[in-house]
Amino acid sequence: MPAIIPIIKKKVFYLLLPGLCLFSVQVRAQTGASPKIPTAVTNAFTQKFPDASRVQWGLEEDNMYEATFHLHQKKCSAEFDATGAWQETETPCPPHQLPAAVQQALKKEFPDFKMKESNQLEDPRHGNCYEVEMKKGSVTWEVVLGQDGKVLDKVQEAKGSD
Repeated sequence: MPAIIPIIKKKVFYLLLPGLCLFSVQVRAQTGASPKIPTAVTNAFTQKFPDASRVQWGLEEDNMYEATFHLHQKKCSAEFDATGAWQETETPCPPHQLPAAVQQALKKEFPDFKMKESNQLEDPRHGNCYEVEMKKGSVTWEVVLGQDGKVLDKVQEAKGSD
């Protein structure tokens, strides 16, 4: 009798295997497949970030391709349009590492607001700068500041757009 148990286990395994495969395919379909990234985009990314590792791609709502990756032991993200034109790079920057001029400008411009998120930002329009989300109650501002603390851009986010 004990010799028959491995045979039964083997048959049960082979009977369940197709069901498990179908379940796996169904879960993959629900979570969505990775977007097809144009060659121009991947080539531009590789040229700009040759040392990047652990690259993952996504398609943003504005039809921008966003790569999240690691570079020099930091997690970064970069956006490219469909032609491969680089749009921006973001690197997390803890609030205490923001330049003093940026911190002072935020305190002056947004008293009583809390810093929700801060990133070092590089883009063709502003060069090297900082992007910070400031929040007070239900009001959230996304602010771009130069290294000197000058406010370069600010946009109030719509409620519920976290």
